Amino acid sequence: MIDMNRPKQQGAVSKRQRSDNRPLRICLQLFSGGTACAGLFRLGCLVHIPTRAAWIVALLPLLMGLHGVLRSAALATPALLGLRRKARDVATVWRLWPLWRALIAAVPHGRQRLT
Repeated sequence: MIDMNRPKQQGAVSKRQRSDNRPLRICLQLFSGGTACAGLFRLGCLVHIPTRAAWIVALLPLLMGLHGVLRSAALATPALLGLRRKARDVATVWRLWPLWRALIAAVPHGRQRLT
């Protein structure tokens, strides 16, 4: 039962707003990490203009590289999960194949022809 008199906490995420889809959460976290790196890159460029600090310039390629890796990982996650699912299906068929062959040997008329 929800208590309507209780004050709502600011910044709290309700259960309805939280996703139960783990791959989606991972993709969004990777994507947001890449976006944060791109934002830090832009901020580094802005800070470098007035300060001309050499250490900022040394960090900029690292930030862009990390940005690319995180964005690529975010885009590749659904494809990799799909490949993992297909590999699991192939492994299941591989394990069931001897049982299927024994069944067909025992009951030959049970086999249906695929056309």
